[in-house]
Amino acid sequence: MSGSSDFLKEAARLRDMAHRARRMAAQLSIESDRLRLEGYAQELETEAAGWERRAAAEKTKEQGL
Repeated sequence: MSGSSDFLKEAARLRDMAHRARRMAAQLSIESDRLRLEGYAQELETEAAGWERRAAAEKTKEQGL
């Protein structure tokens, strides 16, 4: 991937997956499963934030050229 647009697309994809994981977690009755899925959703959010930081850095770099 290259370019801030691609980075933002990846961030959006990961945030969508996190949203779906949280929705699924809410339906689970076994607490350990629910907590595991909520943890996975948080990992996805963290990864998405990283992609957004990369996008911002790439945009800054593109504007500086």
